[in-house]
Amino acid sequence: PDPIQEVQANSQVAVTHALTQLLRSSKIGNYSFQNVVGVGHSAGSTLTQAITTQYPKDFDAIILSGTSANQNYVSLTMAAFNFINANSDSSGRFSSLPAGYLTQETSTGIQFAFYRYPNYDSTAFELQVAGKQTNTLGVLLTLGGLVAEAPDFTGPVDIILGENDLVFCGGNCSYPENQASLYTSTYYPNASSGSQYYLAEGSGHCIAAHKSASSSFQQMISFLQANGIY
Repeated sequence: PDPIQEVQANSQVAVTHALTQLLRSSKIGNYSFQNVVGVGHSAGSTLTQAITTQYPKDFDAIILSGTSANQNYVSLTMAAFNFINANSDSSGRFSSLPAGYLTQETSTGIQFAFYRYPNYDSTAFELQVAGKQTNTLGVLLTLGGLVAEAPDFTGPVDIILGENDLVFCGGNCSYPENQASLYTSTYYPNASSGSQYYLAEGSGHCIAAHKSASSSFQQMISFLQANGIY
């Protein structure tokens, strides 16, 4: 699809909403689901948050990781990525894509933005670099415009941030106050009392690849159990 005119953040929201409706109407594999939970990380959290703004009844609960109300360091991340047209990447994996599909030029930029040294497994990092994918110019230009308060979402909200997330905290998510807690109060004024927040010890932005990942996942499961969803 056209990386500017078609692959935009609003398109991704529409796709996610449509998939959610299929889950709720038992049209995926003929399975019936009592609850549907929105789970996102980073840009995926932005998309999930947009669903709660535009379609507040889609999800019974949400789990958002790698996001905060602080956007001051996103531009630093973009600079670190040093995006190039993916079709010029040295791996040759994206040679058939048109200009406008982007990828990070170097592993150094990925490490700087996503990983807190030395609190991650080097093999996990190398696998991410080897399997890196693409973004589009259309998404980058439209994603920020999705973020808005979601006063009509009344389900429980769980916010997980790496303690040392660079993208959304500049490396310190406890300063000047807990950024995970601040996100909920900023965007979800009517979230249920079962809402929680959590800072993953020693973790950078990519919480799933850090040594504290198992604790982060356990917190998510405990959040769902506490709210009678899992």
